[in-house]
Amino acid sequence: LPGNHELMMMLCLLHKGTREDLDRWFHNGGEAMFDEVDPKGKATSGQAFDLIKARLDPRFVEAIVEGDTHLVRNRVLFVHAGIHPDKNLSAYLDQPRFGPPHADHWAWMRHPFLSWEGGWAQHDLDLVVHGHSPATTKFIQDEAEAVFLLDKVDDFHCICLDAGSMSIPQVVAVEFRGPQHRLHVAQM
Repeated sequence: LPGNHELMMMLCLLHKGTREDLDRWFHNGGEAMFDEVDPKGKATSGQAFDLIKARLDPRFVEAIVEGDTHLVRNRVLFVHAGIHPDKNLSAYLDQPRFGPPHADHWAWMRHPFLSWEGGWAQHDLDLVVHGHSPATTKFIQDEAEAVFLLDKVDDFHCICLDAGSMSIPQVVAVEFRGPQHRLHVAQM
């Protein structure tokens, strides 16, 4: 599912974003990509863009540009950042993926989503699985700590899959088996 970082990148690489779009992406992962494709810094920005485009799997590009922006399975919504508790869910999730970023978008949302304790029955959902807002920026030591930091089903009716991977080499996945779920943490 596309997130704000992928959307920023695609806006700059494929849709010729504005200078402001480029600056935003550059400070949110773009600079690291430029350094990776041109470690000696000898390429022009146009050449660096071409190098990045050449390294992207076309299936990845297609998924981010044209694929689903969210998934619903068994009353569980999977979305990058979150949803607004008081807005029409269909209209909210139908917001265009490209355009000026704003805090009330499924790829950028933080609040009121992160502090919402009212459940999601008004949207015909039991649970929202999201990323975007790191639950931690430290290595998770064990399963109990993962559950404490990421599994907010009881209080907030959500599971956070952002374990700070932008800052540290750690990723999280959730496995569902019927009504049960289990978190998996991998450190690289």
